[in-house]
Amino acid sequence: METGADTADAKGEARMVPRRGRAGSVSKARAALQRDTWLVLKRCMDIAGATSALLIISPILLTTAAAVKLTSPGPVFFRQLRVGKDGKPFYMLKFRSMHKNAEAAQAELMKYNEASGPVFKIRDDPRITPVGRFIRKLALMSCRSSGMCWSAR
Repeated sequence: METGADTADAKGEARMVPRRGRAGSVSKARAALQRDTWLVLKRCMDIAGATSALLIISPILLTTAAAVKLTSPGPVFFRQLRVGKDGKPFYMLKFRSMHKNAEAAQAELMKYNEASGPVFKIRDDPRITPVGRFIRKLALMSCRSSGMCWSAR
């Protein structure tokens, strides 16, 4: 930024006063261009990183999906409605670890509930499939551990 002539302040001390003009607007434009360039570069790095991570873990995801499909009837993924940022609802997909109609069977098992409040927990839940038990043990089914979450719309 260019500086103008010395100017005296209220105490009589000299100080430099910045000169306003084209140089200020050029530097603002340059800063905006650098910020936009950085955002584009950051987005490209995000996409490249996510693609690389997906390629690396895809054998695990495909093996898990095949195991779920081959060992129990029903879909590979369990779709659940959750509440996200600003109260906006979204559907989350998880590998299915229970039998197909597990939610319907919950009412029959309420007398075995070991938790209080809205949580339903049974130590040896009969609705969990053998592959589901393995998935839960390794925590492959949730985005907390794998860092991935799929949002199905």
